[in-house]
Amino acid sequence: MDFIEIMHKVTLLTIFLLLSISTLSQTNSLEELYNESKKAYQSGNYLDFLHFTKEALKIHPSQPTLLYNHAAGLALTGERDKALSELEYLITWNASLSIDDDTDFAGLLKNNEMLKKISKKKNQFNVILQQSLKEIRVNGKYHLEDLYIIKDNLYATDVYHGKLLIIDVLSGKVKAFHNLGGSGMALAFNESANTLWVSSAMFPQYKDYFEKEKDKGTLLEYDIASNKIIHQIILPEPAIIGSMVFHEEMLYASNSSTPEVIVINPENYKITRKIKIDNAFSLQGITVDKKSNYLFVADYIRGIVRIDLDSNNDYKWFSSPDYLLKGIDGLTLVDSQTFLAIQNNSTPKRVVKIKMDKDLRVKNVRLLDNGIFGEAEPTNGFLLSGKEFYYIGNSPWPFYDQEGNAQQSKWSTPEIRLIKLED
Repeated sequence: MDFIEIMHKVTLLTIFLLLSISTLSQTNSLEELYNESKKAYQSGNYLDFLHFTKEALKIHPSQPTLLYNHAAGLALTGERDKALSELEYLITWNASLSIDDDTDFAGLLKNNEMLKKISKKKNQFNVILQQSLKEIRVNGKYHLEDLYIIKDNLYATDVYHGKLLIIDVLSGKVKAFHNLGGSGMALAFNESANTLWVSSAMFPQYKDYFEKEKDKGTLLEYDIASNKIIHQIILPEPAIIGSMVFHEEMLYASNSSTPEVIVINPENYKITRKIKIDNAFSLQGITVDKKSNYLFVADYIRGIVRIDLDSNNDYKWFSSPDYLLKGIDGLTLVDSQTFLAIQNNSTPKRVVKIKMDKDLRVKNVRLLDNGIFGEAEPTNGFLLSGKEFYYIGNSPWPFYDQEGNAQQSKWSTPEIRLIKLED
């Protein structure tokens, strides 16, 4: 990902985050606010500590260290109920969070009712839960990223080998493959042309990585009937296309390199426009509500945004004060108010069902699979016939060294999991 956070275990004075090029315009302001908050904390001026932390959160509303510091500032200034709510909010994303040794929360630690609430929230989101079945095990060692099912074939992209794989749904046997010239990323099916579109990017995790072409983005059109790649588009600027969807004969592709959605006309292979999301960080999963003409995109840092394609591409973020919608990779629409999200930056990693109301307020988040993935990551999924959700359950993103070299001895057999949705 472009955005790097130096933290797993949240502590008060964690080394501050690094920002991607796309957010450099905010870096000085954000770092200055953080540094001012740290100075205020160290001098015992907790009102200023809270003030500067609140201002920093306006720029980066989901940064875990800032959220933790915000809770600490509230506790230190006597607003214990608000501090508790902030901790519960953070626990929905990091259920391993502990405040046991932090004297900033002394008031909460002495309150049995507050401790019970924290414990209950941690138990709720740290539970080991498996709704899925182990449906398809793919023969061979691959780094799967996205998938699409058409009849008896499962199509999947491979990051390390840079391939489009054609897999038998029943046996998991790889029947054929096509080289992509870079890491295989996203898939989208153009039903009217019977073609599958594939994105690739020049990633360090690609076995033939060429640094001079870093982040070079390519789109390829694969013809199902002839089993051939029939067209290729090299994107004019660095782009990492992480997710794609067709809607009204146009291809919408989320760019995690620059926070924008690229719109492509598959008839002439030209980019018709770009929808910029100015306050996003790293766009990932994309899905569409064809009836209402809304596009929904998961931002890995900020949450989920709805783009109104009928209203000059106006966009609005989901409101979720009780659940931190952070670290979402795959996003799939079930119906106009229900989504499946793969949250692989949370602790534990999980697949969730999200219910929202018509005003984009999240009403309910239900865990489907939680804490069953080990160090590997779930990534993207495909909803078949509105009832069966197939998703990649053990992508080996964590099993590369700092230079991007694959540690294949740690890879396990690729597994496609199936969740049968209830009515």
